[in-house]
Amino acid sequence: MERDIALNAVSKAIELEPNLAAGYYYLGSIKTANGDFIGGELAIRKALELSIESFWETVITARGHYWPVGYFKKAHEIIEESRRS
Repeated sequence: MERDIALNAVSKAIELEPNLAAGYYYLGSIKTANGDFIGGELAIRKALELSIESFWETVITARGHYWPVGYFKKAHEIIEESRRS
C-alpha cells in the first residue's frame, strides 16, 4: 500500500518534471523493492543519464541502487566514468 502511494507520487513528479533525476532514482528504488528489477534498472539508468553533470548525484545513485543488489563492478564503473567527465 505505501509503495503504491510512493509509486503514484513519483510517477506524478516525473510527469510534471520529466528531467527530474531524483524522480527516476526513486522510481527505480520502488520498482526494485517491488521485485521489478528490470524496471528498476531502466529507471536508475535514466536517473544517471539525467544527473551525469553532478558527480555526487551519480555516486549516490550508483551506490543506492547497484551496491545493494550486488553490482559492485557496475557501480564502480559508473562512478569512475563520472569522475573522468
